[in-house]
Amino acid sequence: MRLTNLGALVVDDWVNFERSLTFGAELGGHIVSGHIHGTARLAERVDTAENCRLFLELAPQWLEYVLPKGFVAVNGASLTVGEVTKTGFWLHLIPETLAITNLNEATAGTLLNIEVDQQTMTIVETVKKVLAQQQR
Repeated sequence: MRLTNLGALVVDDWVNFERSLTFGAELGGHIVSGHIHGTARLAERVDTAENCRLFLELAPQWLEYVLPKGFVAVNGASLTVGEVTKTGFWLHLIPETLAITNLNEATAGTLLNIEVDQQTMTIVETVKKVLAQQQR
């Protein structure tokens, strides 16, 4: 509970729920595990007729695993990352995503659950270990 926004939910709040992949099923998205690493704060929301842009502020220990055009799960929805800054990252959401997730309800200040890509995390940690060993 301390890593998520679940403690702040109240009755009638929407949550995203997606069934697990079953063996033999078509894989049509990113692979996520459902293990939340922490939360990000929605710092800015920009709505236009074509899309919605969200800027999420994320703690540095998780931001190092977020890469442009990579992916991150936000409230359980796996999404492609836009630009990354020193303090967070942008998401660009199409109307379909807003219609089928609870992200349309998010406003500035909302805490959102974050799961970083485990493969990216593994690669970054492996490179850091190799570089540290070479420096000895």
